[in-house]
Amino acid sequence: MQTPILDMLKNYAQQNCLRFHMPGHKGSADDDFFDHLFACDITELDFSDNLLQPTGVIKQAQDLFANAVGAQNCFFVTNGSTCGVLSMVSASKGKLLVERASHASVFNALQLLGKDAFVVNNKMDDGRFLPVTLQQIKNCIEKHKDIKTVLLTSPNYYGECCNLDEIYEFCQSKGILLFVDGAHGAHFGFSKLLPQSIAKSCDACVVSTHKTLPALTQTACVLAKDVVADQIKQYINVFNSSSPNYLLLASIDFARAYMQKQAEDGCDKITFDLINQIKTQTGHQFLKNDDFSRLVLADTNGAKASEWLKNNGVYVEFCDSSRVVMIVSVAEKTQNLLKLKDVLMRMPRFEKPHAKDVCYHDECCKIVNICGEVQLVDIKDAEGRVCAQQCGGYPPCIPLFLRGEKITNADRLLGFADTFGLCDKKIKVFKK
Repeated sequence: MQTPILDMLKNYAQQNCLRFHMPGHKGSADDDFFDHLFACDITELDFSDNLLQPTGVIKQAQDLFANAVGAQNCFFVTNGSTCGVLSMVSASKGKLLVERASHASVFNALQLLGKDAFVVNNKMDDGRFLPVTLQQIKNCIEKHKDIKTVLLTSPNYYGECCNLDEIYEFCQSKGILLFVDGAHGAHFGFSKLLPQSIAKSCDACVVSTHKTLPALTQTACVLAKDVVADQIKQYINVFNSSSPNYLLLASIDFARAYMQKQAEDGCDKITFDLINQIKTQTGHQFLKNDDFSRLVLADTNGAKASEWLKNNGVYVEFCDSSRVVMIVSVAEKTQNLLKLKDVLMRMPRFEKPHAKDVCYHDECCKIVNICGEVQLVDIKDAEGRVCAQQCGGYPPCIPLFLRGEKITNADRLLGFADTFGLCDKKIKVFKK
């Protein structure tokens, strides 16, 4: 398989040249672990290309990734999917429609860039947000005809997808751009067992290669149609580092080649069959979703189940009140999946707690940009106050309360192991 960036780094490391250039470690260290890493960590040289304006090995690697998933353009990102979200919001036209269950980076981008936007409120089921439907989008756009860009999340943390094909067809018929935060779907399109690439059903999307592909943390790709590619690339260059890490870039290059090879060798089918065994032979309930590799233990006590699993050597991605999310990739070793199966067969059933779904009064509401003096108040005193900083659980890093909206049931935040927007169980609110 072709890996132009990785091959270039290996070749330079083997030459043992005198390195009178950045980085300061000079390609070596008095440490066995860092010796191998530092040897391949370089800067822009006459042969290593430039991510801001690639014409060599980086362009070759980006083109290979685009071809692998059927995208017209691919841009590597070393600042995480947040950089891609910022770039898409920057390239938006008119007013935006985003979903309530968007990642915090979406709302941060709207605030940072001063964009006018509306929120379509996802419906809830058993404590989780469901994917947005075409009808919900139609209703919002009928009500607010100045919406010219839609930014959705698909798949969500549970491996559930919007029907992007029909949503994209509708958006095209109305001259509306469709952007997608597909952070959890970087592996889509690499196997017939998985949903098709998100890039085929939108104008642009960002995918986190580090989430579901064997790539280093903080790597991502923006996949874009020709109509918006140049503009989005300009914004990526604004938000991306001018000193991107070549080890990160090489890991994206490697991950794409690895996934293609695994699919060719039928390893995706092996992983699929093992996951199916886990779902059918362990005696537990699992969420029916669109992504077979997203293993979601359901109808349980999420906190107790994840704690039991941790005590038995299994660290999961995250849990909510009644579910445990486990991310499986095609890079998973067979013995690891067999061990997980054995652990789950031994795990007791935990009683599922009652989940309180939030019913939003309006299907679509405007994001309110307000200013004023702020103060910190205890969660118990926050009911009905206006939130001055978005707050939510991490993961999945979805705000429960947006800046500018009234706080309801603030104690929901206490159900997360980690949160953002809180300080010692206090919430920042606008003064009365």
